[in-house]
Amino acid sequence: MTAKPSVPVQIAVSDPDNVPETVVTGPIILAMGPEVSTVILTSVRPNATLLMQGQPDTRPQAIVVDRLVIPTSILRQFHANLGQAFNALAIHQAGTAAPNGGIIMPRGESNH
Repeated sequence: MTAKPSVPVQIAVSDPDNVPETVVTGPIILAMGPEVSTVILTSVRPNATLLMQGQPDTRPQAIVVDRLVIPTSILRQFHANLGQAFNALAIHQAGTAAPNGGIIMPRGESNH
């Protein structure tokens, strides 16, 4: 008798606190470990001190806006999801509809 493949459990997602978006326009720093990884997100901003003094800012700064500490296994899933999303976007931009109507589904699932 062969074992059935494991089926991922779908966890309901909610946003009761209406968490605000974080704007990320700067470099992304990634430190990967075998079990846990850190993703540091930055945003490019002008130097507020110079602006308040009425001076032009010729050297914007990358300011850390979020630091994610995430299990490396979940980061690998995120990497796979990004790949699927970029593939679907490329298909859409080429003028053909994505096979599932443009909806990004978890790996192995379909909306058909």
